[in-house]
Amino acid sequence: MASVERRVARQILSTTQTFQKRSFKLSSIYNKHNEEKCFRVTDKSTLVSYKVRFASLSSRKSVEREYEALSYLKRHGVTRTPHIYEVKLDEPPYLITSFVEGQSIDKSLTWVRRAPEILRELRQCLTDIHSIEGSYYGHLGGKRYETWLDFFEVRLWRHVMPLTTAKLLRKTDLQKIQTLFEEARGSLADVKPMLLHGDVKAANVLFDQATNKTTLIDYELARFGDVDFEFTKLRRMAIRWPEYDKLVAQPLLESVFHHDWKREHEAKLSLYDLYHACSFLDFELECGLPVQPYRLKDLEGLLRKLHSRAQ
Repeated sequence: MASVERRVARQILSTTQTFQKRSFKLSSIYNKHNEEKCFRVTDKSTLVSYKVRFASLSSRKSVEREYEALSYLKRHGVTRTPHIYEVKLDEPPYLITSFVEGQSIDKSLTWVRRAPEILRELRQCLTDIHSIEGSYYGHLGGKRYETWLDFFEVRLWRHVMPLTTAKLLRKTDLQKIQTLFEEARGSLADVKPMLLHGDVKAANVLFDQATNKTTLIDYELARFGDVDFEFTKLRRMAIRWPEYDKLVAQPLLESVFHHDWKREHEAKLSLYDLYHACSFLDFELECGLPVQPYRLKDLEGLLRKLHSRAQ
């Protein structure tokens, strides 16, 4: 994975309108992250902090996606949206916004006693995001599709097929996934394009203990599509953090998902679960990262469920 070197980041920022001729401190937002692309930049004279996102080789569209997503939120009057100071979409792409104070709730468990407030505010954040309807389907800043079915089919096999090469999926698994896809086809076609955050995980949920405010950050995977897709990914992402899963994700999901689905809707949700499990593993394989055992266990459980599913 390609990182943005601090030396290069500082050189670029010194030529921007926001930081030109100003003395600033540059620090990493990530804690030993394997890809450096976001920084906290603090003006030494005013002590005001900013967030700067750079595009990198593995996330060429991240700046454009986050810029478009924040612009949509602003236009629709969504509060607690970072202010955009400056953006550059040609080489080298970068986005400068206000810095959101708080600590990601994957960093410690100090937030646990405030879980009800975090749950309430995260639910409101997602309600605000999902209220924004689009005119197309697909990633912001990417190829536009006329239907969610068209977009999803392309993305599904793009993540599934590499796992066959890695021998994580068998031929019989592919056949079952194809059957499930055909069963869900009608439900996939009947989707309105709503704005999705695309990456609702504990690391992107900030809680500020000083103000008791919760903010959802990082829109680099934003897209227009099915709200159910958002929530099934949230469910799969929560597996890694037991406290977040129990106190935030599960209560949120219980208020969203009901048990009066038609069979094709059940097929769609099962297909989404498989999609997300495969996409996580595909990402790790593509980037040369160690495959996480809990991800393999998750996929194996979904495949067992798929093979035991009555046709």
